[in-house]
This record gives sequence, C-alpha cells and structure tokens, in this order.
Amino acid sequence: MSRETFSIQIIYKALLVGIVGILLLFLISCPDGSSKNEQTGESVVLNSMLKEEAGEAYKKGDYQKAKDLYDQALEVDLEIYGKNHTEIASDYNDLGLVLTALGQNKKALRSYIKALAINRRVNGKDHPSVAATYNNLGNFWLSRGFFKQAIEQYNKALPIYLHTYGNNHPLTAKTLNHLGMALHGKGEYRKAIDLYQKALLSDLQTYGEGHPEVAYKWNNLGSAWKALGEHKKALGYYEKALNILRISFGEKHPKTKIVIRNIETVKSEMQE
Repeated sequence: MSRETFSIQIIYKALLVGIVGILLLFLISCPDGSSKNEQTGESVVLNSMLKEEAGEAYKKGDYQKAKDLYDQALEVDLEIYGKNHTEIASDYNDLGLVLTALGQNKKALRSYIKALAINRRVNGKDHPSVAATYNNLGNFWLSRGFFKQAIEQYNKALPIYLHTYGNNHPLTAKTLNHLGMALHGKGEYRKAIDLYQKALLSDLQTYGEGHPEVAYKWNNLGSAWKALGEHKKALGYYEKALNILRISFGEKHPKTKIVIRNIETVKSEMQE
C-alpha cells in the first residue's frame, strides 16, 4: 500500500470519528442563509459517508455496528429533512434490514411500516419506493415462514414494478422469484414454477445465460420439481445452476455448495 493511499484511509476514518457531533454542529442556525445552505450540503455529504460505512458493516455481518451507524444517520437526516422525506424512508428501510438481521423483529417491522407510510405520503401509492418497502416486508415475513403475509406484500409490490419497469427488469424478476418462494413454502409448487419461469425469462433478457441471478432461478425450479417428485427434471435444473455458480464463484462458495448439496440429495432419492 502506498503512503498516499494509507494517508487517505486515515483521513477518511478520522472524518467518521465523532461524525454525528460534527454534523449536528453544521446544522446549528447561522445568520447568513447561504452559509447555512453550504453547511447543510456538507452535512449531507458527511452523512452519506456515514451510511456507506454502515453499509460496509452490514455486508461484513457486523450488524450491531451497522445499526448504530444507521441510527446516527437517521438522527442527522431528521435534522436536515424533517420527518416526511424520502431520505428518512430510506433510513427506516435500512434500519429494518439491520434489525431483521439482529433478530429484533418487532422493531424491524415498525421501521418498515414507517418507511412505507412516508413513501406513500411523499411519492404516492404507486411509486417504486413503495414497492421496495412492500418487497422488504414480504422478505421479512418469508424469512419467518409466514407465507400468507409474504404473498400479500409481494402481490402489492409486483403490479407497481410491472407498471413502472415492465416484465424484463431485475426488480420485477426478484419480486416474481420471491412470490414464487412464498407459494413454494405454502406447497403450491406449480404456481411457484410458473413464477420462477417468468423470473428466469426476465433475468435471461437482462443478464444473459451465465449470470448468478439466472442460476438462482434454475436452482429454485429444481427444488420445485423435486417437491413434485420429478427428480430427473430437478437434477437437470440443479446442474444448470451449478455450472453457472462454479464459473461465477468457484467450488467452495456457500451458494455453490448449496446447489451441490441439492444435487446430492436428489441423486440419493433417485436411487431409493
């Protein structure tokens, strides 16, 4: 690492130390309106750095650190924007994700509901930001096995994405896939297969054949056909998923290993 790179990293970390106290000082009213605007602009930039740090902590699995940083960012954003602003809704969405990861389910649900209320009020009920919160709520319920509630939320998100982006868009495909997973969880395998296939077609249009998102849909199709007792068909889909993930991530990646285990299981059942 060069001396210059090292120095830049030190400066960046120094900016983050005590950043909330610094940001709140920026927000103190001043006699010159233009000066206040400049200070608010600096606050937005520094708060963006704070959220970036929170996002990195979340990716690394340091959920408590991420929560603390997002809490601080929300505090500053409330000072900058007030309660009814899309940035506040985004903060509540981020907090919902982190609280979910921490197992603080009631707090996570409250955060999502706050985000939804703000986005509906500010952007209108058919805005993609509203669909994103419906999707987060769907994921929240899906991860807890509440399939009916998850389906309800995904069915609210899907029409918004279809109207805004059309069939061939990553957000549409993700929602189709998640809805399929919820139906899969309920045991409605053929409905799930129909949705997985639609998601797959969308992702093929968006990414091409060798993308991990395509692999995930092949894997889900394999699991649905396996649940229906169609082991040979399931194996074919799993193998398509594995070929992509081996190239994309390698043999030892957790997602690759999941598909390998799926293949081993279906082969074992075929021999019984």
